[in-house]
Amino acid sequence: MMKLLAEQPIFVAIVLTILAAGFVYSWTRSNQRWMLYVGALLLLLVPVAWLVANLVVTDDEQIKMMIESFAERVEANDVEGALQSIHPSRPEIRQRVAAELPNYEFDRANVGGYQAIRMVPNQDPPQAVVDLIAGVTVSLKNGGIEDQKLARRLLLLLEKTSDGWKVIDYSHRSPVGKLDPYSSGTKDWEKWLQPAKPTTN
Repeated sequence: MMKLLAEQPIFVAIVLTILAAGFVYSWTRSNQRWMLYVGALLLLLVPVAWLVANLVVTDDEQIKMMIESFAERVEANDVEGALQSIHPSRPEIRQRVAAELPNYEFDRANVGGYQAIRMVPNQDPPQAVVDLIAGVTVSLKNGGIEDQKLARRLLLLLEKTSDGWKVIDYSHRSPVGKLDPYSSGTKDWEKWLQPAKPTTN
């Protein structure tokens, strides 16, 4: 419920308003005063829902803010800034990013859409996997590609730290079809992106 309040305050406010209007209308028809009180209470909860939305930042929202900040740094060709999103205990991942990014000149880098954000069960500290589509306009610094508009599927394994969510592993590939020469392969943790199977009795 708290996640719904934090991430969809407009929806919650609309539902509360409709319910309040329903109780007030029922009061005008039946003259039962308790319906008026309930309607008034529901209306008072509308600003409370907005307050909760402003005060509570869910893990999904924190993750999206981190990823969008990373995209801004990539777009600015700020390699050192981009490395701040990598977990400090994963030097091999930092080295991969530090080796890959300088090969490209970005004019645009943004999140085209989130396919999935899922928490990895039974992990302490918490971990999450993210499947997203990134849109870039990029040139190869050694030539061959210039101002090419591309979409890439980016898969991230994240871990929550005292300084926010950090990348501990990643892979990328073409949004559709088979792996291409620029793809970084499939990771074991990608299994957590699959929706949970319903349990049967």
